[in-house]
Amino acid sequence: MSLSEHELVSLLETETGWAVGCTEPGMVAMAVSRATELAEGEPLDILVQVSGSVMKNGRSVGLPGTTRRGLEMASALGASGLDWRMGLSLFEGLTTEHVLRAETLLESGRIRVCCNFKKIGVYVRAVVKGPRHTGLVTIEGNHMNFTEVVRDGRLLSKNRTGSTNGDARAHEPIDFNDMCFSELFQSVLDFPETNTYIARLEEGSEKAMELAKAVLRGACPETRPSISKGLRMIFDDKVLENDLVAKSRLEVAVAVSARMNGAPWPVLTSGGSGNQGLLIGISIGNACKALGVSESKRRRSLLLAHVTNIYLKSFTGEISPLCGGVTAGAGVAAAICWLLGGNADQVGAAIENFVGGLYGMICDGAKASCALKMAAAAAEAIICGHLAYMGVSFGPGDGIVSGSVDETIGRAGLLVREGLCTMDQLILKATSAGAIPC
Repeated sequence: MSLSEHELVSLLETETGWAVGCTEPGMVAMAVSRATELAEGEPLDILVQVSGSVMKNGRSVGLPGTTRRGLEMASALGASGLDWRMGLSLFEGLTTEHVLRAETLLESGRIRVCCNFKKIGVYVRAVVKGPRHTGLVTIEGNHMNFTEVVRDGRLLSKNRTGSTNGDARAHEPIDFNDMCFSELFQSVLDFPETNTYIARLEEGSEKAMELAKAVLRGACPETRPSISKGLRMIFDDKVLENDLVAKSRLEVAVAVSARMNGAPWPVLTSGGSGNQGLLIGISIGNACKALGVSESKRRRSLLLAHVTNIYLKSFTGEISPLCGGVTAGAGVAAAICWLLGGNADQVGAAIENFVGGLYGMICDGAKASCALKMAAAAAEAIICGHLAYMGVSFGPGDGIVSGSVDETIGRAGLLVREGLCTMDQLILKATSAGAIPC
């Protein structure tokens, strides 16, 4: 089967969107914001349950507009009057008054965040008790999917699939198990250039490249010193040559570093992740400039990278123990190969090259060091795309690579589901921060 234009648009509506700050704290703030609205009045008690995956990704990352970190502060910001209707961009509306109110709430001891280890992937449940009412909101499956909205025990809306408000416009999930990659690839090639969503992907790439340039010239505020300055010095000292691979490595690194340190910059997500959106937007943007391709080809290459990332994540998970640089990097490798003139088989080989090389990179949470992981993915993706176009690829016997892109992707998903299924809990246990179980 292949995907129709409508199905691809639905996929992009669900899996890409604008975000300010890391998406896990943003999702928690969004859930608390809506629950607070339902409760009415000053919150008397706030209880937030999250999966181990969300706890891992939210506890150490910088929050835009504040020097604090963690899901407790994200919850407090959500209860401070931010508008959940802004989605994952709600931190864009943050003011000094919001921050002061959030800090007061935090210091009052009325906020508790605990980890529900029975839940995996994207999951947050916020219960806010007010003077007269109690609001309960659950987001699950993807970052914008309100599955339960409850006031005083009365269910106001229930939704299984992706929608920002749990109404009838929600999209049914696509079952990728019935599709092979060559069919997905053809769906991307058949997607009409006139569709507005393909232009949004280009805007996301431009915003990502602007962020990198702003960081490099010192014009993007960060909440604490980061590796950006050190990377600039390495580049200026000619340790890295000014070529496509090194340029993309540097720009992806500084953009991700800024975002992980609280830079209030809008980023187009991919598969629910802003860092993956940056990796795709910057790497493909730089490659298109270097190759001098047309606007039409640039837009379609971005579509291929995003859709490939989303496709792989349908096997490995929206949030998983596997670093998102692996799936997004595979998307970049596929798009690079296609930009060079690669056919479906060569593009599939580019994905296998990348997965075969970087599959073992785990996700130990959203934090500053994500910058180097995404930078490594950017560099290797460009190389893997070129190698596949040249006819150089891994084959059967090379680790999890099978020589069939579909089988390799299936193996990658199997290893995450059955081999890495306890990784998030072990990471939380191994680190000093730990996690309070619900």
